[in-house]
Amino acid sequence: MKNSWLIYLLVLGLYLPCKAAKHYIRADAPAGGDGTDWERAWQQLPEDLVRGDTFYIADGYYPGYTFDDAEVGSLYIWILKATLEAHGTDIGWDDSYGDGQATWPGWNISKGRYIFDGITGQGAQGDSYGFHLTPDSCNFSSTYILAQFGTAPNCSYVEFRHIFFEGCGNTDPVCSYGIKSNSYQGYNVGSVIAHNLFYGHAVHLVLYHWRETLVEYNFFDANWSSANCHGEQVTFGNSSDEVIYRYNIHRNSATGGLGMHHNDNKNWQVYGNIFYGGHVTMGVIGCADSLISSIILLKTAWLFMISLIVIRAYSDS
Repeated sequence: MKNSWLIYLLVLGLYLPCKAAKHYIRADAPAGGDGTDWERAWQQLPEDLVRGDTFYIADGYYPGYTFDDAEVGSLYIWILKATLEAHGTDIGWDDSYGDGQATWPGWNISKGRYIFDGITGQGAQGDSYGFHLTPDSCNFSSTYILAQFGTAPNCSYVEFRHIFFEGCGNTDPVCSYGIKSNSYQGYNVGSVIAHNLFYGHAVHLVLYHWRETLVEYNFFDANWSSANCHGEQVTFGNSSDEVIYRYNIHRNSATGGLGMHHNDNKNWQVYGNIFYGGHVTMGVIGCADSLISSIILLKTAWLFMISLIVIRAYSDS
């Protein structure tokens, strides 16, 4: 009997990964599709996404979406831009589906373990990115956030790659953000922000209670600031520990490049970043209202007001 159960569990373990499916989204697809190939693609992401599955997105405009699917163990959901080289099935495929951008006005994220990857894109060339988040209109009357975590706790293991987060520039007195997560109820652990372009927000990233985070190879460009919307390009705070921040480019900041705020941000590594242009009035690293006994110690090669600033940070432990 024990052998029978062992065989069953082994078979089940082999079977479960094979159940992962691929689904297809195309804005101009005919109505009534079931998402099984490009001919029968859904016109937008369905309300419920399946853990472990991959959703390929063709070029086009898509309505805003809330990612709130219940987590199942360590299973991710992959949201991938379809490209000429990688688009799942060839059934119904046309190369015109994969040579441009998939655009949304914004995302809300209230669960963890999603991978968003536009596949293509680099540097300051906005139209090279496979995914594009930008407001439908710049005449908004309240704070605008392109990727909003809100106060949802423990939205961990979320990855943003090859996405153009395009703001509207100065919208004072209304503030705008690229990615914002200000949960005080839990921690975001193990997330990745890599190979993205951020442009035209008051603050590109606002991340509180983010731990074991990797931020690398991003291009942060042209933020803005005002008396109503204090702007710096990237803000971490409130016990954001074990962060690796490397190989990012900061250009044309209205105030500062990277700020670590509030108390108890420990064990950071900051190196290989470039800061240039704009008006850096508060330095590259800010530690506003921090308990500095627990903040990282900086061993810095300062070339202030010159185009290249390389920083290495260590904990004080």
